[in-house]
Amino acid sequence: GIYEWQDEDRIDEDVVYFGAYFNHWGHFLIDMIGRLWYYAQGIGKGLKLAYVGEEEPIGNFLEFFSLLGVERKDLLHVTKPTRFRKVIVPEFCCKSCEWYSNEYREIFNTMIRRVAEEHYEPEAFRDVRKVYFARTSFGKAKATEFGEENIVTWLQANGFTSISPEKLSVRDQIYIWNHAKEIACLD
Repeated sequence: GIYEWQDEDRIDEDVVYFGAYFNHWGHFLIDMIGRLWYYAQGIGKGLKLAYVGEEEPIGNFLEFFSLLGVERKDLLHVTKPTRFRKVIVPEFCCKSCEWYSNEYREIFNTMIRRVAEEHYEPEAFRDVRKVYFARTSFGKAKATEFGEENIVTWLQANGFTSISPEKLSVRDQIYIWNHAKEIACLD
């Protein structure tokens, strides 16, 4: 939008441009992370990640960045015109619902490797082998997923553990996806 130009901030360092950010998990994974391959490949190591928008990353968003080597102190929220020594704009490695590249997959593979290297093994999910990712606790989905309670009852009777993924950390989600033998969820 239009804003009054007064003066600009000047920061004498190189940064990587993330783009627009807001706290919505689905949009984050599908629409926003396409430049993070730069960190997954280690190229952005030590560089701050600059983003625009009205919200700041919280919770699982911070954990996601951290698994790629971008800590909270490395996130730079740009809220007014700012001049940097250099702005690196990595090419987007995906286009929402149309295509994705190997670099996009590598973002997730890097996170999986880092969780495995930590030997992360949450006690609560160590013996969980059959998982149903339920939507019964997910805001508006509670009102729109008709009959899911019956699905949960049937799956639990058949050895599945019902889990609400939105209540889990990123590490817990990665652990479950990589250790469960069977996973069911609504499309």
